[in-house]
Amino acid sequence: MHSSRHVRLRMPAQLPAERDTLSAACPCTASKRSGRWSCGSLKPVATTSRCIYADAVTEVDPVQVAAWRMAAGRLRSEDLPEIATEALIRGLDSPALRLLAGQSRDDVRDSADLFRTAVGELGIDLPDADTANWNLARRTASEIVEGRIEPSRGANALWSAYQRVLDNGDLRIFVGLASELEDHPEDIEQLSAQIIAEAQTLLDRPQPRRWIKLMAVRDRGPISKTAGPKCFEVDLEALGISDGLRADVLRWGGQFIDVLGSWPDSAASNR
Repeated sequence: MHSSRHVRLRMPAQLPAERDTLSAACPCTASKRSGRWSCGSLKPVATTSRCIYADAVTEVDPVQVAAWRMAAGRLRSEDLPEIATEALIRGLDSPALRLLAGQSRDDVRDSADLFRTAVGELGIDLPDADTANWNLARRTASEIVEGRIEPSRGANALWSAYQRVLDNGDLRIFVGLASELEDHPEDIEQLSAQIIAEAQTLLDRPQPRRWIKLMAVRDRGPISKTAGPKCFEVDLEALGISDGLRADVLRWGGQFIDVLGSWPDSAASNR
């Protein structure tokens, strides 16, 4: 993702005297600017009994990436202490982050809970699993475009992402390109250039497009959508299409089934 995110303090409602106490208790000189509290070049990242500061996050920080991986179920608890330690070295700081960094890899029973607390203290989002998987897919696309990973490796990673996300039509192109690269390694230069171009196209979209499939099948409506490797029927009423178009789709699906039913072997093949 290319959007910048600044870590900010979310100040609760306080009486003026309490604000003065907070400013006096902080070892730094706190000042109120445009409704935010700042401290030199650092910004508060949590509201506790004392001021906690961290560098403003202007890129996707590894802690944010780790939060996406946790939400997607792709983060090992034994990796969390090292992630916390590296975050402290980079200048991020919070009470839970310090506790997590002090844990042993051999005893991580509380690591996941500490990490969730730490990302909350740092003002970092912990999204739902599908959003997290899409964020990770976009990060892979960014790495392809910036040359941090080989296009072939990135296309295979996005092929895997295709199996995990909802409304995955925007990733289908990478399934085809990765497969074609396996079949025709002699065309790697041309296919790599296409993978890079498609990765940039993916990044240019603010959000995934909604894809649907029109296909007449037995025992299901003619409109469906993909969710990972599965396919689900879509309610025509929910699409917001006109009554006329909806009637045409249903009529077309019915005609197809009638034709299929007239074939001699259709009854046996569809039991």
